[in-house]
Amino acid sequence: MNAVFAAPPSGLVPPVFYGAIGSYRKDAASVSLWVYDPIDRTDEYWPDDLFDEGVTFYFTPSYSTKLAGRPTTISLTGIYTTKSGVDFSMLSENYQDALEPSTKEGSYSVGFQFSHLLHVDPANSRKGWGVHLKGAVSDGNPNYVQNSIIAGLGGTGLFKGRELDSFGLGYFYYDLSDDLQDELTPVGDRLGDEQGPRCTTASP
Repeated sequence: MNAVFAAPPSGLVPPVFYGAIGSYRKDAASVSLWVYDPIDRTDEYWPDDLFDEGVTFYFTPSYSTKLAGRPTTISLTGIYTTKSGVDFSMLSENYQDALEPSTKEGSYSVGFQFSHLLHVDPANSRKGWGVHLKGAVSDGNPNYVQNSIIAGLGGTGLFKGRELDSFGLGYFYYDLSDDLQDELTPVGDRLGDEQGPRCTTASP
């Protein structure tokens, strides 16, 4: 019920994009590579300017194992785009001089993800409930998301006989770009970071 938990924003992955995804899995390890146009194409079904503003690379290696006899997955993520974005450090200067916003080319984000099931469904070893952790750091300019961390406890089958019920308890903290916050402060209240808890339940 919250985009941060359903599709955590990174500042570099648009909601709708065009590109290609390749993946390879061998035993407990897997790797995937995305190459895509960095522009949000939500309202463009047949764009004719693909990759005109750059290209984004998204690389993710993952490893599945067991800790204390329960399924555990560890993943790393690296994202880099050649697309130019607004240079947040120059916002106030450009505004005072009535100039077009300065731009800064390229942006990156590096992250990790950890999931560990504390309870495994006897009928399906891939289902259960457990702890989940996701964090990332970026350049913070021109990426508006500088750092982020999301932690949660959730899954399915909390009670015996209710294996299809799902639940979730989570907390997120998004550290927004320091450059953006510093530049906007003189014209108003300081733009704050985003954080908050979340609780969800669902029954079939």
